[in-house]
Amino acid sequence: MSTSTRLHTAQTYLSAFATLSIPSFSSVLSDTYTHEHAPASLVKALNRQGGLPTKEAALDHFRNLGRLMTGFPVTPVQMIEDERQNAVWAWCKARPEWRGEVLDGDVEWEYEGMYTWTRFLKYGSWWRRMVVEEDGRNLMGKADADI
Repeated sequence: MSTSTRLHTAQTYLSAFATLSIPSFSSVLSDTYTHEHAPASLVKALNRQGGLPTKEAALDHFRNLGRLMTGFPVTPVQMIEDERQNAVWAWCKARPEWRGEVLDGDVEWEYEGMYTWTRFLKYGSWWRRMVVEEDGRNLMGKADADI
């Protein structure tokens, strides 16, 4: 049985996090892509102006992650495809691989989070995304402050 375009595109997108590959992200995001994070209580800075309202804003976000991490490997625990809504929901675990220069001794940097990604496919690329971090710590803010 072959993998559907929806699942293949979702898998390509999630695998791009392993190396934070901008060309890989760019290849699966539509020109009208938008990007939201939830819950708002954990990601106020990212959602302050309506999330990442454009493809380029999302790519800039991924570039910024690359300043802090060498990768953010995402492992799907379960993926659900919905043909009617032309969407994929992916429940995943992920562990940041921090760059040495952001690490300092006052924070425990080992962390594995659980995330739910929602993707809607339009014309073969992702046009809307929402990420829910189910268990979060503010390590991104700490890493950014350390650079």
